[in-house]
Amino acid sequence: MDGTQDRPGPDEEFHTTFLTYATPMIAGEIKRHFRDTTWDVLGRDPTVTELAHRLDAGVDEVVDAMDAAAVYNTTSLDVAVGMADGDGSTLGDLFGADDPAYDLIVDRESLKPLLAGLDGRDKRILLLRYFRNLPQTEIGEEIGVSQMQVSRLLARILGELRSGLGVRPGRADAERGKDE
Repeated sequence: MDGTQDRPGPDEEFHTTFLTYATPMIAGEIKRHFRDTTWDVLGRDPTVTELAHRLDAGVDEVVDAMDAAAVYNTTSLDVAVGMADGDGSTLGDLFGADDPAYDLIVDRESLKPLLAGLDGRDKRILLLRYFRNLPQTEIGEEIGVSQMQVSRLLARILGELRSGLGVRPGRADAERGKDE
C-alpha cells in the first residue's frame, strides 16, 4: 500500500467535484517530485512550447495549468501601491466595502417562490400595502373587507412568508404592519 487510500476524497455532501480534490493533490505530488529530483536541470525556465511537447499536451492546456498555479502566490494587502498623482495607498485601501444590496438580492430571490405560491387576493393585498403604500382602510375599501380583516390578512400572509423563509417574527415585526 502506498498510503494514498487513507487520504480523504471529495465530499458529496458539500458538492465538491473530483477536480477540487485531485488538482491540489496532483500539483503537490508534481512539486514534490521536482523538488526531490530535477529542480534546476535546465538552468532556465522552459518555454510553454517545450513544456507542451514534453508533457504531450496542448499549449493551451499548459497555459491554463500555469494560470492555475498562480493562485499559490499572494500579495500582502499592506503593500504600497503608487498612484498617478504621486500619493500612495496600500492595496487593501483599494478594495471596496461589502454592498448591502447583496443581502436584498438574496432576500428577493428567497421570496420569489413563496410569493408565486400565494393566491391572487393575497398578492393584491401585498401589492397595495407595500408597493402602492396604501393604508389598511383603503385596501379594505378596494377589496371589499374591513380594515380589521385587512390587518388579519396581512398578519397571516406575512406569517406564512416568514415561516417559508424560516424566520421567527419578533415584536418589532408585529408592530411594523399596523397603521398609525
